[in-house]
Amino acid sequence: MKLNNTTLNPQVSPLSERFNQTLDIYRISAKNLSKLTGITEGHISEFRRGKRDISTKVLFRLLDAMEDLAPGAKSYLLMTEDMPTTTYKAPLQKMLSDMIQVAEKDELLDAMNAIARRAEALCAIAHKLGYHHNILVEEDSQSKKYAPKR
Repeated sequence: MKLNNTTLNPQVSPLSERFNQTLDIYRISAKNLSKLTGITEGHISEFRRGKRDISTKVLFRLLDAMEDLAPGAKSYLLMTEDMPTTTYKAPLQKMLSDMIQVAEKDELLDAMNAIARRAEALCAIAHKLGYHHNILVEEDSQSKKYAPKR
């Protein structure tokens, strides 16, 4: 049976299912998890599909890397309240747009600061993962200015 493009397998542990769901929701790739943790993509993939278990040591390494890549992912995975295994969510862009439309000035300023901090964190993670591309910092209608390589 398929639900939200995920095949439900009765042999998959609830932890593997929740792990897979979290990676999908937070758009975390096994490749980036592997680079940050040293755990092979194959090992991560097998755990996601319920084909193998992982040790608590490996789980904590994965959780820490997930949190580095997408703040909130670790907490989401570890939520203990009963939740349906399927999450229905509006696209992120629509949710953000709706929130911006009703936000007060101080809330918008706080949000912009949070976005700036998140962008800095993503740049640091990209650097850690070996991505050294120029980062667009300012654009006008005539030209693009890029930050120097770090």
